Amino acid sequence: MPSAGYVLWRKSWIQLRGLRWALFGIGMILPLFLWLGATAAVRGWLPIPLRSFTPYALFAEASPVAMGVLWFVGAIVLATQAFAGDRGEGSERFLLERPVSRWRIWRSRFSTAFVSILLNVVGLSAYLIALALLTTEGSQSVALANSWSLLWPLLLVTLLGLLAGAAAGEMLRTPMQAFMLAILLAILPLVTSAWLASRFLFSQINGKQLGLFLPIVVVLALPLVSWIAGCKGE
Repeated sequence: MPSAGYVLWRKSWIQLRGLRWALFGIGMILPLFLWLGATAAVRGWLPIPLRSFTPYALFAEASPVAMGVLWFVGAIVLATQAFAGDRGEGSERFLLERPVSRWRIWRSRFSTAFVSILLNVVGLSAYLIALALLTTEGSQSVALANSWSLLWPLLLVTLLGLLAGAAAGEMLRTPMQAFMLAILLAILPLVTSAWLASRFLFSQINGKQLGLFLPIVVVLALPLVSWIAGCKGE
């Protein structure tokens, strides 16, 4: 007989199935939309001045950044739905009445959201890398490696979005409310970090500006906030 933990995880996994496929589908057609937009801009159909573009610039430089934004938003959507979905539907009350610890419920929700966004990141990264390699020629291979180094900060921002969604999802009643709060929780430390880094240029630790450490502190604090709200709250 399946354990209670597996049943909870399976329930959350099925609950997020539609969002996972929607996020993956958007990611698959995103490069196509970028290509159509760039083509329209070159022809003067859009109010964005663009003289020309190359497939390499589109798939190896612009697409990773656009995909990072998609991952950030997708991580927030998946996390807020995982944590606030039952509450929004009115079924969380019945779940809490079962002989299952709140820690196990929290763990199943977080792991489901994490695995869901991880699968999307891995799958869509492989897709973008394939597109970029198909359009890379000669000396562009070095530039390709440099452009894809941008993925690391994008992955950190995606993790920040996931943790912000988990914290907001435990604090608010509906996924929509949690989504709006999660956007604020994720963006505010990034904006504050950039402001501190530009304001206090000489405040550094080992050559790194102090303001850049703020997102790391928030990344460590958000899961604690989510856990306290979900496991210690009423």
